[in-house]
Amino acid sequence: MTLSIEKLRDDLAREFGIESLVDPKKQELLDLMTTTVMKQIFLALAEKMGDEGAEKFDALLKEGDQEKVEAFLKQSVPDPDSFVRGIVEEFRDAVRNDGIPS
Repeated sequence: MTLSIEKLRDDLAREFGIESLVDPKKQELLDLMTTTVMKQIFLALAEKMGDEGAEKFDALLKEGDQEKVEAFLKQSVPDPDSFVRGIVEEFRDAVRNDGIPS
């Protein structure tokens, strides 16, 4: 599982039709959306892993070894790609129906 921030940003821009906005405004919106989605992903992961798992995950992130991070995620979340896609879909639905979630 590799979560590409650039791919996420491109997908969000396309999904919400903001590719044509003037660059500063486009970047501002994409920054806000990307930050919100990433927070939701990490909060959902922490909830799924529990306190001890979240601490270990944080330590692995700080260590910077992507292979170890992905291996740990696969232990904690059976299908991490679907898990992340689900969070992104929840965000998209919330924005379309209720506004940006916090």
